[in-house]
Amino acid sequence: MVRGILVALFHLLGVPLYSLAAIVGDLLFPGREWIPRVGAAWSRHTLRLAGVRIAVEGAEILAENRPAVLAANHTSAMDIYAVCANVPVPYRMVAKAELFRIPIFGRALLRAGFVPLQRRPSRKDLQAIERVRRDLRKGAIVCFFPEGTRSPDGRLRPFKTGAFVLAIREGIPVIPVAIEGAYRVQRRGSLVIRPGTIRFRVLEPISTAGRSLDERMALARVCHDRIAAALPPDQRPAG
Repeated sequence: MVRGILVALFHLLGVPLYSLAAIVGDLLFPGREWIPRVGAAWSRHTLRLAGVRIAVEGAEILAENRPAVLAANHTSAMDIYAVCANVPVPYRMVAKAELFRIPIFGRALLRAGFVPLQRRPSRKDLQAIERVRRDLRKGAIVCFFPEGTRSPDGRLRPFKTGAFVLAIREGIPVIPVAIEGAYRVQRRGSLVIRPGTIRFRVLEPISTAGRSLDERMALARVCHDRIAAALPPDQRPAG
């Protein structure tokens, strides 16, 4: 519980300061990806304060396949820090719209080109995704948690198709990432943080060459199955 309180206080005090520094840096040094860099530093500091070590496998895949869509499983807030700390810039995140309403922090997210999505799909979601197309031309990796929300029991849940629509439309690969152990560190809705190791496994990219939008469900299933196979039994889909 003590670590959870420390992390909560760090967020309460640090998020406005980090966000303001990121915005000022972006204004002074445009085009230098200042906000994602500050986001990566904030994530590393949070993980260190939480007593969490990230064991990364396949980091070279992220460097060698750009632009791309990254699709990861989602069980804990720690997943977000793991992604931001280990995906090299430029990267973009697709996140729930509520985060963009936080003063200063939300402004930093928008300025960085991060994409707000509502929990229920809408036409506005597709319009928001269009914003990242220019960043893909710069070699960005756009990061999704295609389950849409954190799994309550750590098990992989069905995928939504937004990430795969974007990948097919842009003709870029999908990079599956299996995040193991994050829910053991901090479960959904809990303030308790247990120090430990999170494994961040970057899997072989899935090509979208020649695929049509009619194949988005099939592409989502392929990605889902690859991530499931890379997870331990207690994180695979039930049954």
